[in-house]
Amino acid sequence: MKLHCSILKFVVTSLALVACVAPLAAPWGELANDSSAQGSFVQVIFDENGTPLSKTTGEFRALRPSYIDWRTDRPERQRYLINDEAFWQQDEELGIVIKRDTLSAANTPLRFIWGDMAAGSDVTVIEMTDTTLGVDAMIGTALQRVIAEWKGQNTLAISSVDALGQRTVVTLTIDTRESLSPRDFSFELPPAFDLYDETSSRGLIGEELIR
Repeated sequence: MKLHCSILKFVVTSLALVACVAPLAAPWGELANDSSAQGSFVQVIFDENGTPLSKTTGEFRALRPSYIDWRTDRPERQRYLINDEAFWQQDEELGIVIKRDTLSAANTPLRFIWGDMAAGSDVTVIEMTDTTLGVDAMIGTALQRVIAEWKGQNTLAISSVDALGQRTVVTLTIDTRESLSPRDFSFELPPAFDLYDETSSRGLIGEELIR
């Protein structure tokens, strides 16, 4: 559960970020003029002393501005998909899918890969060079520092530090920038999987199982 929460934290819990990031004067980063990206990632979480706590690997696809397909293969197989319909979390080991209200991909640190930020006021740009962009922004109720750094044309490292001093570093390797479409982010419930619908439209108090 702790691992699931840490992954979810990167993909979703930083949803306050986009509401807090000021617009940049010009597009930033190697993907500023692209609309699609696919590749692999490595996520490492460190404690306040710099000791690694967990490591997660997987693959991702992203389509500007708000589509994400994030799949982890080690240590656990999970899928996190954001499309126009919903935010889907698929657990391969438990055989379940959780459906939540759609969250824009722009509301996660992955927005850094495009280099275009939404307007807002609760932010301080602390660093911006050709390869590095850093901000202090309100993430939820806490001020966090998020740094994005391009290490060559195809590698982007995104790091953030939470209120407990834990640092999350996600390194994205861009394998291709071939065109994707919204159809590439459609979701079909796998056979024999159970679906838990937690969208607000169902008016749920807790989890409701749909068979």
